[in-house]
Amino acid sequence: IVLCWTAGFFFADLIDCSVRRDTMFFVHAIVGLALLYSCWNSPFYAQRAGSRGFFVELSSPFYHAWKTSKTKTKFRLFCFSFFLCRIVYTPIFLNKMNVTQNS
Repeated sequence: IVLCWTAGFFFADLIDCSVRRDTMFFVHAIVGLALLYSCWNSPFYAQRAGSRGFFVELSSPFYHAWKTSKTKTKFRLFCFSFFLCRIVYTPIFLNKMNVTQNS
């Protein structure tokens, strides 16, 4: 379910970025779709790598909240969530995928 929802999100993002000519997020959508494809068609599917890897996106709502309000409190929440999701969780996730793959 998570992979299907994510695919829909990235396809919508791809169309939106094409219309707005937003190169950075267009590339983000392409990379996201490529990662989804690799999760569906690889040994990582059995490990639920796509679902587990999607947790890094939990900081996104905080980013959008900060972009809308531009308050220091929302910026701090975004920084904290970004740090936890992308800096702390990502190496743990990648290590777990590597350990599971090698065992």
